[in-house]
Amino acid sequence: MCAYQDLTASDYIVDTFRAVRPIIEYKAGIEKYNFGKNHISYVDHLVEDNINPATAIVGQTDWDWTISGITTQWSSGSGYEPGDLVYLSVNSNITYYECIAKHTDPKDPSQSQNYNFWKRIVPQALQNNDIVMFLQTTNSVYNNKIFRVSGVGTSIVLTEIYGSGSTAINTNDKVVIINGHNSMKFGTTNESSEPYDGSEWYWDGSAWKGISFTS
Repeated sequence: MCAYQDLTASDYIVDTFRAVRPIIEYKAGIEKYNFGKNHISYVDHLVEDNINPATAIVGQTDWDWTISGITTQWSSGSGYEPGDLVYLSVNSNITYYECIAKHTDPKDPSQSQNYNFWKRIVPQALQNNDIVMFLQTTNSVYNNKIFRVSGVGTSIVLTEIYGSGSTAINTNDKVVIINGHNSMKFGTTNESSEPYDGSEWYWDGSAWKGISFTS
């Protein structure tokens, strides 16, 4: 998979990407706490961001959460801080990067000798029939609900499939996240650095909880 997506395997062999799913040793009579019991869906994209899906996604021809909001072009005249997001345009080919190490001298993200300063962000555009779960958006109509995507290429539609206006989400319902923040963005200290890719989430009656996360 790393070779296919032109990623560096060593980026994922770190503690933040380990034990995404619960690891237990079975003993007779053991009970598992903080765990969903009823699997309801696989989720292609977990979007935890302060966007309004009604305007940022609905009605657009396409949308990609991994590169959404990246409007700063890399400049050779400045340094960058960890978490800075830039794009680089070469012969009409646009690539996106996140800074993972502070530098004051110019470090071209596309050059291999600068890979310890930048990591490439792999685009993950929405596709028809993708399943998306939204957390912490600015529009409560979408928060904590699950939607199916359609209309990509013309006018995107988000159809609720789990939530208060569709199939009810019950306590201990759970989902498995296929593409989460950690598989696309690196080095930040905010929520987008959490290990969501491949994780399981359950509904505790009022909010979605990451099963193997600690607080």
